[in-house]
Amino acid sequence: MALLHRYMVTYDISDPVRLRRVEKIMTNHGSRVQLSVFICDLTQQSRVRMRQQLSQCILEREDSVMIVDFGYVDASRKWPIEYLGQAKPKEMATYQIV
Repeated sequence: MALLHRYMVTYDISDPVRLRRVEKIMTNHGSRVQLSVFICDLTQQSRVRMRQQLSQCILEREDSVMIVDFGYVDASRKWPIEYLGQAKPKEMATYQIV
């Protein structure tokens, strides 16, 4: 079984058409936690595929995508994310909601 890494992907896309394409790509790979922020549990292969899809969709001189690797998915590990305010999706239950 392939090991999963947990990633946070956030983006700032200047064009509405590219923005919709990026949102579709990200919806296929993870869970939205804020308007332009997704959490994704991915194998190395799916991370590479997601990155390729995003690279083909954006214009590097106008858009920005940030991918943060939180490391291996481990149910016993406390994740370095803390929320304030509105509750997050059920699949994000491993995070602390304050």
